[in-house]
Amino acid sequence: DTDDKTKNDDTSKLSKQEQRAALMKSLEARLSLRRRRALKRAAAAEAVRRARLAREARGQGKGPAKGKGAEKEETCCVCQCEFTVRGDSGEGLCCPSSHHMCSECTGVYVKSILGDLEASYPPKCPMCRGEMPTNHFESQLNTKQQTHVRAFAA
Repeated sequence: DTDDKTKNDDTSKLSKQEQRAALMKSLEARLSLRRRRALKRAAAAEAVRRARLAREARGQGKGPAKGKGAEKEETCCVCQCEFTVRGDSGEGLCCPSSHHMCSECTGVYVKSILGDLEASYPPKCPMCRGEMPTNHFESQLNTKQQTHVRAFAA
């Protein structure tokens, strides 16, 4: 009878050890996923920086237009309207491939991403499907939306 009890204790200990091992494996996988996401965000930010520098070298893109000090106008890739980057109606989004969205289309885009985070996060450009820089996307969100997205991404 004592031998049976010892076997049951060993089985439950083994089971707990297996549970701990499975939990550790799950935590390591989650940490690995976070690291990959962080690397993707860093790569996207670097791509944006390089694209901005290339546009500036060509005299295009964001930043003051030469001569008058006025902001450069861009064409929205969604509605095809021309808008001033960082204009009166807010700031739009730009992907690493320089596809710009006006602030109105950005608002609709943000709502569609937030509507289905599991399928749509991280956000992708509607034109080239390139990953949008997460920090640019999150700058379009209000505090409640930022909390929701960060909780999902964690």
